Amino acid sequence: SPFPQRNFDFADDSDLKELREIQDTCILCSSIYTQIFSYIGYILEHTENKHVEK
Repeated sequence: SPFPQRNFDFADDSDLKELREIQDTCILCSSIYTQIFSYIGYILEHTENKHVEK
């Protein structure tokens, strides 16, 4: 591959800490996105049901 491969056997503590922070951020973001999407889905579901009733 054109990209240089990082050897994580020799990764220093700052790299690992940075990686861990990125992982935590991703987990936080994905949980927020999941809540938002389920909320949007809930709203869409109920607005569709209202249109069907009319």
